Amino acid sequence: MYSSREGQQWFSNDTISTNRRYFARGINTESSKHQLRGIINTLKHATKTLPIEQQLVKFSEIPKTLDETPIPDIIHGTLLFFAERFKDCDHNVIRRCILKILKDSEKHISQNSQSSELEQTIRKIFFLLENQSNDPIARALTLRCLGYMSVLLIERLDIQHGILQRLDSSVEIEANAAIFAADKLCSKTEKFSALAYEKFVTLLQVMFP
Repeated sequence: MYSSREGQQWFSNDTISTNRRYFARGINTESSKHQLRGIINTLKHATKTLPIEQQLVKFSEIPKTLDETPIPDIIHGTLLFFAERFKDCDHNVIRRCILKILKDSEKHISQNSQSSELEQTIRKIFFLLENQSNDPIARALTLRCLGYMSVLLIERLDIQHGILQRLDSSVEIEANAAIFAADKLCSKTEKFSALAYEKFVTLLQVMFP
């Protein structure tokens, strides 16, 4: 069984180890902020000046950057940039790219799960569901993003409720994405697992009366 307490301890210790490792290398907070500014400026420049295809190329390089420099400040700031882009952009092809970035960054999200800095990232990703976007593809991409961020949603009952609601969707791509997100979250919290079980039983009873 998953133990949230044990999980929190593991993630917390892992994050501390990461910070100590990079501090030992002489990478201090000021240095990491400088690196973050460089990354964000590059991404903003790409967003403002490059066609979508070239933006995607620039964006797709980020997971490798985070793997090479997994410093919490850089992870938080970079993911927040992409969450804002996900929320505000008009192209689902960009949202798909951001989904891939979150998938590739899942281990970094887990290792920093105790950081309040990621709260803004969650809120911006959830925005399209919370505000009832009329684009089912965007909603489906949102659900899958939330799935890869599920370790951050253990106490977020509002988002859990939003995921469960989308299981009722008549749009197949959205319902499948909701199943994916629910499955990811079930592995993180027993309470949600119980709620999801009840929901699936109800759905099956409707489908097979």
